[in-house]
Amino acid sequence: MSIGTLLVLFVVSADPCCRTCEMPTEKYYSIPKYGGHCGESCILPSEYPKYKVFEPHLEKANTSHPCDDYGFPLYWTTETHGKEIGLPIEVDFYNRTNTSAQPV
Repeated sequence: MSIGTLLVLFVVSADPCCRTCEMPTEKYYSIPKYGGHCGESCILPSEYPKYKVFEPHLEKANTSHPCDDYGFPLYWTTETHGKEIGLPIEVDFYNRTNTSAQPV
């Protein structure tokens, strides 16, 4: 895989996308077993099964800020994943502590 290919895997943004979700989207979150981050996204409920295939830890949120609820209060970055497979999704990543580790 070339560096050019690696660069298209995700797009990074400095501004959060998903603090609130506009109807008809709803808040979903994921805390991978390994990686040290929590991710939040706004997803159409009908699209959830598609994203769940690629993110097994993806769950529907019961609150507006599930990452904070699970001990990940620090906003880190926003990335767009899935563009290369035609299923783009913006994800806000949160950390437990101020860290420079990469999202999973």
